[in-house]
Amino acid sequence: MGNHAHVSAHCPLFALTLPALGSCTSWEDLPGMHRIGTLKRERDVMESMTLPPLRALEECRGNPLILYVAPLEKMCVRVLYECLRTLGKQERLDVVLATNGGTITTAHQVARLLREYAHHLTILVPYHALSAGTLLCLSADELVLGPMSALGPIDAHIGAAGFPPPDAPTLISAQDVRAFREMAEQWFGVVREEDRLQILALVAQRIFPTSLSAFYRSDQLTRQIANELLAYQLPDVDTSIRQHIVDRLAGGYFAHDYVISRHEARSLGLRVRFASQQEEALLWEVLQASRPSPCDSPTHLEGETTGVIASSSFSARLLPRWVDVPAARHKTVREGESTERTLEVHWDMEGKGDGDGL
Repeated sequence: MGNHAHVSAHCPLFALTLPALGSCTSWEDLPGMHRIGTLKRERDVMESMTLPPLRALEECRGNPLILYVAPLEKMCVRVLYECLRTLGKQERLDVVLATNGGTITTAHQVARLLREYAHHLTILVPYHALSAGTLLCLSADELVLGPMSALGPIDAHIGAAGFPPPDAPTLISAQDVRAFREMAEQWFGVVREEDRLQILALVAQRIFPTSLSAFYRSDQLTRQIANELLAYQLPDVDTSIRQHIVDRLAGGYFAHDYVISRHEARSLGLRVRFASQQEEALLWEVLQASRPSPCDSPTHLEGETTGVIASSSFSARLLPRWVDVPAARHKTVREGESTERTLEVHWDMEGKGDGDGL
């Protein structure tokens, strides 16, 4: 098992690479340049769709606003920083967040970055802010949630190194490992100390001991970060109350995809305000405008926006493209060598050159 801690499925991201000029006589002759022109037109369409409802919500709320519809992955942090730089430091800042999760450490970094630029931070969730997204939500002074808003458990996951067996999951929760002993006790009546030691030995035979310690460290890291971020939202409550919330989010649910509604989030102790009808309508409009159009085939993904980070003065899109790579993973494709299709993803930022994505 590897030690790359997540609280969601891993989404590998890669940098944009441009073809060499070679013998082309003009930029128009360069392979793929017609596609760059198409992407530029598509970006203009996306901005015309996204920015009007974004500005309407900003006007409704009366605060500067950032839209973050993307995974919480390391590659996204620089783009968010560029967006924050265009706004400058603010007394109050709103963030519309839609994400299925990402890495624990990226959620932590994003939270700290947002707090660098905002004295009072409000996170508005129109739909999903799951896993690492929920972890990020703990850093907000206030959460604005609609009827479709969903938070989720923050139990850490460890991804397998290499290719796991066909019947094995690619990600395992620290809670899955912890639950093994509880299952043995409750289902099979294993309570004697010597039997518990045998269970530990059995687990150690199936999972390398350092991987077990990685599960433990990831769980502890999640709880440590959650406690730190929750202090932004609940600075004046007793530490035992914050610890109870963290314990519930990190280990109190029996499924990682459990949906925490706005009512449950409030009863849990989080500082939640229900969205007004106007806010709810505008949040849903912003979300719908930022979502990619559906496609019938994986090959149609190229050029479709799969993520957006935007404000009224900044726009960046996460774009996938299919590329051929050597099956043997050499740096270059050798003559006669088999290749396979893989999906690369890059950020296309407004204000950057067409080939200067991230």
